[in-house]
Amino acid sequence: MSELPSPLPRPSLFRAGGITFGAQFSIFLLRLGISVILARALGADGRGSFALAVLIVLVLIRIGSLGLEIANVYFTAGDRHPLPSLTANSLLHTLAATGLLLLLIGLAPGVPFVLRYLNANGLTPGLLLLAGLSMPFTMLIWFFVGILQGRERPVEFNLPAATVAGFQAIMLAAFLLLLGRGLTTALQIYVAAQVAGAAVACFFVFRLAPFSLSPDRQIFRAGLKFGSRAWVANLAQFLNYRLDQFIVAGFLGPAALGFYAVAVGIVERAWMVPQSVALVLFPRSASLPAEEANALTPKIGRAMIVFLLLLVTGVGLLAGWLVPAVWGTEFAPSVLPLRLLLPGILALGYGKILMSDLLGRGRPEIGMLSSTVSLVLTLLLDLVLIPRYGIAGAAVASSTAYTVGAIIIAVAFLRVSGLRWYRLFQLEEGEVRRYCEFLTRLMSRNPRTGAG
Repeated sequence: MSELPSPLPRPSLFRAGGITFGAQFSIFLLRLGISVILARALGADGRGSFALAVLIVLVLIRIGSLGLEIANVYFTAGDRHPLPSLTANSLLHTLAATGLLLLLIGLAPGVPFVLRYLNANGLTPGLLLLAGLSMPFTMLIWFFVGILQGRERPVEFNLPAATVAGFQAIMLAAFLLLLGRGLTTALQIYVAAQVAGAAVACFFVFRLAPFSLSPDRQIFRAGLKFGSRAWVANLAQFLNYRLDQFIVAGFLGPAALGFYAVAVGIVERAWMVPQSVALVLFPRSASLPAEEANALTPKIGRAMIVFLLLLVTGVGLLAGWLVPAVWGTEFAPSVLPLRLLLPGILALGYGKILMSDLLGRGRPEIGMLSSTVSLVLTLLLDLVLIPRYGIAGAAVASSTAYTVGAIIIAVAFLRVSGLRWYRLFQLEEGEVRRYCEFLTRLMSRNPRTGAG
């Protein structure tokens, strides 16, 4: 085996989190631009059709990954297995799994119900197959970003997603806004963006480990054993996030899905910060003694509650003006479901911090329990509320399920860590001072100049 470069010293959690937050904020702005371009160029119907095509593809990728992206983080973080074996296993599994999934996409429209569902939402089998061409590149991004994340390389593991978002935003602006192209071009650009992101991920991974197509079956089995528990959790959680969109499309059609997709896309950006922190907390907690993790995670979680509370309050107050002004007056129906989703966004944003700690402790089954309960609750509430209340009912169902899932994660974290419940919320003296100073600076802006 070739000699691998020795790992670089790990950045501090603050620095890694800051880099990741900066990258995620840039990605947030790009995706916000993408959302606006798609809405204005395609309208509600086209926006709904695009969302459904991408959603179907992402669900299939989540199924086909078998959780190996999570195993890559865990195995790399603790130097548990050699990188060439992990990269080779990732490459070969990507080729095999996405080949089967593309075959499934090609055959599925032969089922009358599937074909009727696609046609009712503005999709043809050809358009769905076009979107499906992104699958091998997206899956490879997930696997290789997991390796970079495990090595705690915050710049490298954020660049593939930034590349995807940047490429997509520029090309959509050029072809949809300037040249007036439609849904087919939007999907072609989506596929090309995944190719660009995969190229960046490969570049960074193959700098750490030589290219190899020699799989290690024992490591692959170990990856499946660990990843399968996280895979069920991730799949259930992803469906928990997106099942309502499938049901909205089935009951209400592509225009309603377009409105709802815009609302979901806006509020889920509030998870940018907790997801940034979770990305660096997972590998760090995997290498920390339990007592250190017990001190670190609640402190981070308390800061996240304060941040998210301020953020969702601001979004809720501004939504009535912001959505029609930026996305267009056609998308005014997105405002109500947006506001109804915010309580669940707050609760689960906090739950993401606790879940990243539990993953680092090797307890992915807790996420599986939380996600499965939430998914069942989402399905039941969706079937009751969507036919009666439309996309507002979908938002209530999701917000309720997110909150229940977060409660399950919090209870499990307390049992695993041995901490008392008040440790999750009890602010320390230094924390109170810092939050008060921040709020004072925020509220003392000069109303005439906007300066402090």
